[in-house]
Amino acid sequence: AVVSTQSTGSSLYATMKRFTYVVLLVALTVILVEGKTCKKKSVARFNRCLQEGFQSTIEGCQGVANKMALEDIMLRRCRNVEKELTACGFECKPKPEPKPKHCKTIRSEYAEIEVVNDQTLQLTWVDDRPNAAGEIHWDDTTRSGSGYVTFPDDKRYELKYYPEQGTIYWDGDKGSTKIIWQNAICEA
Repeated sequence: AVVSTQSTGSSLYATMKRFTYVVLLVALTVILVEGKTCKKKSVARFNRCLQEGFQSTIEGCQGVANKMALEDIMLRRCRNVEKELTACGFECKPKPEPKPKHCKTIRSEYAEIEVVNDQTLQLTWVDDRPNAAGEIHWDDTTRSGSGYVTFPDDKRYELKYYPEQGTIYWDGDKGSTKIIWQNAICEA
């Protein structure tokens, strides 16, 4: 008969030692996966795939539409790069909306409004009425301008201008005034 020279204490020690190694290995793996960054080369390949028309499953990543179908080998490569990027937590970021250009001139059938330094404005009438002056302040979130114009032969009028609609509302906003200029064209 074979007699073991190890005691139960040293066996328990060996088991604990193995358990500690496993725990450390798992913790290290988790840390490495969480801190993993995507390779620049893979991101560049993926962007090329999108430009060639690859339709990705990663949210927010859209390939160029109306491109010819990718060849099987290219499609396979794009899918492999996509898997790699998914594993490292890659996300497509939507392109920011372009900041609206503020008008330097607003032309209407009644007058031309010149905006200086994105704020001060000078209104010149098409007819022989005296010119007016005022201010306009641009709000990029609403994509509109608001301010006032003081007419020397009348009074001060508040204005609200929507360049995309080409509409100026005087002494109120949409639905609250009857003094409206249509076709007021913004020139940046």
